[in-house]
Amino acid sequence: MLASADKVVPALEDAFSDGHVKHVVLAIDSPGGAPAEAERIAQAITILKKRHPKPVTAIIGNMGASAAYMAAMHADRIVAGKYSLVGSIGAIIAPWRLDQAIAQFHVSQRVYASGKLKAFLNPFTPVSEESNAKAQQLVSHVGAMFVQELVAQRGPRLKQHVDYGTGEIWSGEEAKALGLVDEIGSLESLVRNTPSVETFNFGPRESSLARFASSMGRAAADTIVGMSSWRWGTGLR
Repeated sequence: MLASADKVVPALEDAFSDGHVKHVVLAIDSPGGAPAEAERIAQAITILKKRHPKPVTAIIGNMGASAAYMAAMHADRIVAGKYSLVGSIGAIIAPWRLDQAIAQFHVSQRVYASGKLKAFLNPFTPVSEESNAKAQQLVSHVGAMFVQELVAQRGPRLKQHVDYGTGEIWSGEEAKALGLVDEIGSLESLVRNTPSVETFNFGPRESSLARFASSMGRAAADTIVGMSSWRWGTGLR
């Protein structure tokens, strides 16, 4: 995946350590992904900023949602287009329920687990009340941690008395009014408003397979390459 921490963190390290780079820009266009990946990226930003003090701006393109926004909120400033989609703050587990389907063929699966909830996400076994309760408790807990982190990072900028943990998506303009982003703009407007700068893309970059898939249309590319398409590590020199 293009936006995995294994690819993004080295790009950030290159951008921060380059002595010619004065401003690190995170160009984000993603519906999200694994929160642990966003956590690694956010921690890298925090560590690298201490080691190489530079302003960091996150620029959201079409979408900066869920784990993508989780990483973006660790930047000093968040910029989004007025038509950008921002938010989806929370957590979700969406396992398939295949037990009823395989039962049509008189097939079932035997599961031997060391604990009663060890296999609670197994799609081939019937869902119990306990497994339902555990799944909901888990996503509620992770979602609450996301909101707590949002308040810790952007508390003074957030609009009061708003439930940010509903999981909903806002437009860029709505997100700005709520304090989720700081201004409306784009990478082009940032460069235009910063005279005498040169941009350099530290990656990660799409593979040749992704470029080939792009020629077949974005829908095909999403199928071949994966759901996320974050572009990180642009530097302003």
